[in-house]
Amino acid sequence: MFTPDITGIQADYSLIDVTKAQIIYKEMAGVSSAYSTYIDTLTATAIDNDTANLRMSQPSGLMIRARNPSDSMNLVFYIPSTNYKNLVLKYGTESSSSTHGQLQQKFDYSVDSGMTWKTSGLSLAADSAGLSFGLVSVNFTTDTTVNNNSKLVFRITFLGNTTGTSGNNRFDNVTLDGDSSNASTNTHLGVPMVANNTNNYSVYPNPVKNIL
Repeated sequence: MFTPDITGIQADYSLIDVTKAQIIYKEMAGVSSAYSTYIDTLTATAIDNDTANLRMSQPSGLMIRARNPSDSMNLVFYIPSTNYKNLVLKYGTESSSSTHGQLQQKFDYSVDSGMTWKTSGLSLAADSAGLSFGLVSVNFTTDTTVNNNSKLVFRITFLGNTTGTSGNNRFDNVTLDGDSSNASTNTHLGVPMVANNTNNYSVYPNPVKNIL
């Protein structure tokens, strides 16, 4: 039966809400809940070189492992972007081996909590995990509907070496970065700039010589 060690991983840190961002390993639509696979954790060692995308002076630590068989599974990142734009998703990843780990990670995303999926706005359609941790960076380059979106979801589907009962791909240091889109006024050097002001002003003396 399906026996996940971890049902969902919440964010360690968020400017929005740590309970809103989660990573879940879940069956594809229509797959039986009896499908036999799971996700667990593994402590990184020196040989893993788990330093990709480390943040806030934290050392490398626990990684999550999306286990095989994974041909009917998705690794799903719920990443709300409320009040943010210019989004960049980054994470470190490695494969357990070239013969058993998942060969390719294919990407898509949803702006409506997973009701529909698309790839049109991604800077990267897929990536392959190496045998030590490497950085994956995905920009949402052309799709403005991902901005300020509480229902944004990113999904990884695994291809290759996915049907056996051994092998896994590992993930760590997952982040979503963006620029604030919630300023009530435009600012420059901390000074509010008010657009379309209708007040009238007088400049004197007029004409001006040396001093205004």
